[in-house]
Amino acid sequence: MDTYKNKIAIITGGASGMGRAVAHDLSRRGASVVIADIDTIGAEKVVQEIQEQAGRARFIETDVAERAQVLALVDETVKTLGRLDYMFNIAGIGMGGEFQDMTIDMWNHVVGVDVLGVLYGCEAAYRVMIEQGFGHIVNMASMTGLYAYPIASAYSMSKFAVVGLSQSLRSEGHGYGVKVSVICPGIVDTPLFKTGTMVGLTNEEMLATVPLKFISPERAAESILKGVQRNKHFIVFPFYARLAWWIYRIHPNLLTPFNKALANRFRRLKKSEPAPKV
Repeated sequence: MDTYKNKIAIITGGASGMGRAVAHDLSRRGASVVIADIDTIGAEKVVQEIQEQAGRARFIETDVAERAQVLALVDETVKTLGRLDYMFNIAGIGMGGEFQDMTIDMWNHVVGVDVLGVLYGCEAAYRVMIEQGFGHIVNMASMTGLYAYPIASAYSMSKFAVVGLSQSLRSEGHGYGVKVSVICPGIVDTPLFKTGTMVGLTNEEMLATVPLKFISPERAAESILKGVQRNKHFIVFPFYARLAWWIYRIHPNLLTPFNKALANRFRRLKKSEPAPKV
């Protein structure tokens, strides 16, 4: 029997990208999924797609940056469905550009969604899972949360925070029957990179500076659920992300020339932009 059959799972950010792919994959495996997102239209479409395939899904509108809404999301799910087996904290936003060009409001926005949004999800699910005596929290970080990546200081900082939170909580949760995993993917082809805030270049120009191969959300979902099923601490994919992580742990300075080259390439492209009109 599939591990996920008849399980209850919340997926934040389930209206698109990896969240959507995870929701579909879980549903195909027999789980009941709760889609949590601020994108009402996108989320309702995912629910309809799943239900048309005889799956079980519902939508609860949730802004993960608002603690009260995340607490209500978990409470309503448990009240309606009886328990919570999996909490996938996938919702997030992207931001790129040089540190010197970012405002504190931009930093606050990233922290509010990518750090506090995950924290609130952990807080809400953890207390329920302790009471149940079981459950699995799955937090979305990034390969940029395993080693520093240039031109993404705010994003990278937020993902380092998620990795640290997940590591600590995994050790604490073990004694209560609560499992914790952290996802650290490479570059996944999601709306995150097309709609995120980019400073100095357009989203398309920023994407052109990334010298890595994009992977599909469906392939990412497959890797995520396989890692969760195995209760892996770190779920790192694809191979180039694992390789870079391995290199960084052995000798961090080996990646320095690569990072400097990326930063210099970004600056060259930024300087080639026409001067703003005054």
